[in-house]
Amino acid sequence: DLRMSRGLGDVYKRQGWEDERRADRLAESALLKKAAIRAGEALPRQKEAVERYVSSLHEIERRNDENLDAAANLTGELLAELFVFKKDVYEQDLREMGFYLGKFIYLMDAYDDLARDKRKDAYNPLKTMSEQPGYEEEMREIFELLLARCAKCFERLPCVEDADLLRNILYSGVWLKYNCNNAKRSGRDAEAST
Repeated sequence: DLRMSRGLGDVYKRQGWEDERRADRLAESALLKKAAIRAGEALPRQKEAVERYVSSLHEIERRNDENLDAAANLTGELLAELFVFKKDVYEQDLREMGFYLGKFIYLMDAYDDLARDKRKDAYNPLKTMSEQPGYEEEMREIFELLLARCAKCFERLPCVEDADLLRNILYSGVWLKYNCNNAKRSGRDAEAST
C-alpha cells in the first residue's frame, strides 16, 4: 500500500526533522524518496523491518524510556534483519553480527550526543545513568562486550575479499568516535579545573 511504500523514505526525514527540526534533512529526504521506494519494492522484508523500527523507536522516545536495551535492541534487531540478504548457512552469524553492531551504534550515538541532548532536553537513554558513579567505565565495558560479540560472529564468516578492511573497521575504526569524544571531554575537564 502507499503508506508502506513511503515508510522507507520517511525514515531519514522523520529522524532528522523530529529530533532536530533540521530543514536540510527534510529536503534531503525528498531526494531519497524515489530510491527508498525502489529499495522497498526490491527488499520487502527489509522495508517492513525499517518501518517497524521507526514506529517502535518513536514510541520509546515518546515515553522517554530509559531502559538501555529498549531502543538499542530495536536498532540491533533492525541491523540483524538488514545484514541477512538471504536465508543460508551464514544467516545466524550475520543476524548476530548485525544485532550487536546495531546495539553498539545506537549506544555510541547516544553516548556521543549526551551533552547536546541534556542541553536540549531531548531523549537519550543514558541521561540518568550518566549521573551515576562509574558511568564511563560501565559504558566502556558495554562497548567492548558488544564489539567482542560482533567480532566473534564476523570471524566465523568466510570473508575473503576486503577482510582486512572490514577487520580494521571493526577492531579500530568503530572506536574513533569514542576516542574523539573522550579526548574532547578530557580537554574540557582540564580547562574547567584550571
